[in-house]
Amino acid sequence: MTLEVTERDKKLIVVCSAVVVFVLLVFFALMPLINKGKKLSDDIVAGQLAKQEKEVKVNGYPGLLGRQNEVFEQYSILGSTYYPIMGSQDIDRLMTGIALENNTYVENLQITMPDMETYASVDSYTDIFLPEGTSTQSEAEGFDGAYCVKVNMTLSGKREELQSVIDTCMAQQPKQQVTGFSLNDNSSINDNPCSLTISVNLYMCEDIETYIAKQKELAAQAEAEEAANQSAEASPSPMP
Repeated sequence: MTLEVTERDKKLIVVCSAVVVFVLLVFFALMPLINKGKKLSDDIVAGQLAKQEKEVKVNGYPGLLGRQNEVFEQYSILGSTYYPIMGSQDIDRLMTGIALENNTYVENLQITMPDMETYASVDSYTDIFLPEGTSTQSEAEGFDGAYCVKVNMTLSGKREELQSVIDTCMAQQPKQQVTGFSLNDNSSINDNPCSLTISVNLYMCEDIETYIAKQKELAAQAEAEEAANQSAEASPSPMP
């Protein structure tokens, strides 16, 4: 039996071979070039976006530097307005010194140190001078980097000298804010004719380096928490 190849079969073989070669060329030559070109195009777009972002940052740097200097200046003013960070011994020495300068005797001194993780608000100190029964809402203004120390003192001495202690504390505003006081006649109890119970808020302020370091730490923690929350939301919930 002989296999006879006709002219039609030859033409069909040539056409099929050409088709196979074309398909191979497209798959092994043209497709990689197309994919590479697409990747290069995406890289160019990403590079242009990164370039634009960097240009925006460079162009905005003078403005950011000016804002940073403004923040530093404002914080420096804030730092000079309030006490630096002090320990309880320094606060004890400060308040005892005020009492001794006015010739009064400290019967009792209680110091409540602040939570150093939470910044304070400067409370209104005018309400104590309002008539009894007056309804008012104290407005508290928050200050970044400020902490509040609560001091309660009981003093004894002459009325005018105890009054001088009150005046001295009020003169320290806003470093000190008198939140309440009670001046009583004490002559029937001991040799000191009067006693004073006074409550004072002392406000301390962090230095700028500590404040900035803490802000960076808080920002990093917030970013990590946000990433963790997004990861938890993206993960599939377990099947019941």
